[in-house]
Formats: sequence, C-alpha cells, structure tokens
Amino acid sequence: MASSSSRLALVLSAAMAMAVALHLGPASAEYYLVGDSAGWTLNYTIGWPENKTFKVDDFLVFRYPRGEYTVTEVDSQTFRECYRQGNAVHEWTSGNDTVRLDSPGRRWFFSSLDDHCDMGLKLFVDVVGSAPPAQHPLPPAQAPAPVTTTPPPNTTGRPVPQTQSPAAASPLPSDKSSAAALDHYYKVDGAVARAAALAGAVVVALLI
Repeated sequence: MASSSSRLALVLSAAMAMAVALHLGPASAEYYLVGDSAGWTLNYTIGWPENKTFKVDDFLVFRYPRGEYTVTEVDSQTFRECYRQGNAVHEWTSGNDTVRLDSPGRRWFFSSLDDHCDMGLKLFVDVVGSAPPAQHPLPPAQAPAPVTTTPPPNTTGRPVPQTQSPAAASPLPSDKSSAAALDHYYKVDGAVARAAALAGAVVVALLI
C-alpha cells in the first residue's frame, strides 16, 4: 500500500512540473533587444550580434518609430543585394516586434524603406540548437520487501501437534520401568473389569 502511495505521489509531482513548464515556456529562452538602447534605427550598430549566442526558442525584439522603419525577413541573396523588392519571408511594422527564433540556422533581416539597408540597417543571426536539458540523477532503486510465509489455518479444530527435534524427544524407558508399567496396566485393567462386572450384576438384579 505504501509503495502504491509513493508511486501516485511521484506521478502527481511530475504532472504538476510539466504543467508549470508548459505555462512558463522554455526555461532557457532569452530576449534580445536589437540594437540595445539605439533600437532598430539608423543609429543601429552593425556589430551588435557579436559575442552573442542565439539559440532555438530565443527572441529578437525590434523597437523603432512605427511607420519609419520595417523589420523585413529575407533570403540570403536579397539580404546581400539589399533588394527591397526581393523575396520577403516575413515583414513586421508595429514598432515593437518580437520575432521567435524557432529553428536552427541563419536568418536575415533589414528595413525595406528607402535606403535603410544600404545605410547599414540590416542584421543576420546564426541560431544554434537548444541547450540539452539538465541531467538529474535517478532515484536509488528500492530494496524489495521481505517475503513472509504464513502457515495455513487450522480448520479441523484440533490443536496442531508440535514437532520435536530428536534431541528433545523423551528418553526410552528401561526394561525395569517397562515391566512395572505393564504390571500396573494389567492391575488397573483387571480392577476395571471386575468393577464393570459387579455393576452389571447389580443392574441385572435390579431388573429382576
């Protein structure tokens, strides 16, 4: 019973931990404000991504005056040529855009308005896979409970004879004690027989 209760407690704890993890999202996710205090503007520094490690499930946050810039995700060729009419993958224009890095690989962004890309308002990031989860030691295996055997119940109503070891057995009687016991047995047996005969005679006499 205790073992079943322990298993149930472990299952409930694991379910609660999973629910919290799903609610909070990836524990290792980081949010990067692109350009830091300069934001996504013409004051943006091209070297901003240096010394940063972008992982799957991290986020890029683009902040800029709405209507004056865009966040346009493009392919590598469009990025190199700053071609504003090229192959746009996505485009954001809210002024406060959060872009999730949902897969490993390189991603390219620029502002598609005017000559912003030619003026340096562009960004590419290399996304690496998620960090492996922390390894937790497994709990030690529990020793099996000792097995106890119970003798079958006595259904006859008679006491169960106790088995004696040979060392505890009664000693055999000597020849003299055996002879005395037999003589006593015959004397008692004869007295009983005589008493029975006398009782029978009395009963017969009463019936007559």
